Amino acid sequence: MDASTRLRVLIAQVGPGGDDGADPEAAGRFARALRDAGHEVVYLGVVPDRDVLAAVALQEDVDATCLVDGGRWVLDGDEDAVRHLRDLQ
Repeated sequence: MDASTRLRVLIAQVGPGGDDGADPEAAGRFARALRDAGHEVVYLGVVPDRDVLAAVALQEDVDATCLVDGGRWVLDGDEDAVRHLRDLQ
């Protein structure tokens, strides 16, 4: 995947946000960084569970998902897209 590739990425945080010691603004900062790098971002903010994330990912036909869960970043999707996102983190 080259630098000119434009990805469609879904970003969300699971749970109530802030109660687990995780940075509640981390997902938003990553979403802005991806947008500024020219990628299309579908930002959900805080979602109640992973089922909501999965449903939206299918509906939005994204290349990759980025889930912030308890301070961990979970990336999933097309192998090249995920590799590209990891390079950006």
